[in-house]
Amino acid sequence: MTSFALTASPTQNLDWVNVINNQVMTTSHKVAEVFGKRHTHVLRKINELDCSPEFTSAHFWAHEEIIQAGAVKRSSKYYEMTKDGFMFLVMGFTGKEAARIKESYINVFNQMAQLLQQQQNTYQPDILNMAERMTIPEMARVTQLDRMTITQFLAQNYQLKAQHSLTEDVMQTLQQFWLAVKIISGIVQVNHSSIENEIALNLKHLYRVASQLKHKLPPKQFMFKILRLSVNPLFIKIQTIHRSSIFHKPTKVWRFKQQISSPTVSYLNSPSSKK
Repeated sequence: MTSFALTASPTQNLDWVNVINNQVMTTSHKVAEVFGKRHTHVLRKINELDCSPEFTSAHFWAHEEIIQAGAVKRSSKYYEMTKDGFMFLVMGFTGKEAARIKESYINVFNQMAQLLQQQQNTYQPDILNMAERMTIPEMARVTQLDRMTITQFLAQNYQLKAQHSLTEDVMQTLQQFWLAVKIISGIVQVNHSSIENEIALNLKHLYRVASQLKHKLPPKQFMFKILRLSVNPLFIKIQTIHRSSIFHKPTKVWRFKQQISSPTVSYLNSPSSKK
């Protein structure tokens, strides 16, 4: 049997940024995490920035989220920001380690911007038309088709190798699968779980969506073998859940727990809208 594996390119930490409304953005949460600072510290720095109201409104967007604090739920503020906003914010982060992180962060912004530009240059209108013609009734949440396609992402970041031992590259194959799921989830809802920080995938549904959007995933027969080895997100079990958040009926799913403390989280968060 032909084995399937991937060799990753030097591109790393793409989860530090997201493509939102056709623009590369990061968040105050991610800045705090990557720089090892408290989120409240980053929020205070943003609020104290000595920049014009025009610059602030063009490069920072405030959002409210509900967080669990022990037994209490409360509202919490966070920001989305552009590359220019990020650079203005981190000017005051000093020291060798901060300088290294800033350089890496800027490289990630640039890499994602290049991927986005490449996708726009080769964008096929048929993808949009096809998505509009999709007849799968469960896929009610189709959003932001201007996000980069997994085909373009993989073309730039991975090299497929037909003759290769799968066991040597399990981690690379899992990485490719989850990056693909992250990008597909920005177009169509594929997470069947309504539980916070949990991912529930019905592989038949996922591969059908990927096929209709002309996205590529590792062959399903290999994923059936290695998904149980997934650590981030962490595999829990295969089971039939009582009510799918997509199908609204009992559905067999693979359940995973997102590792919130890890730098590769939030694969299936709902796409944000710029305010």
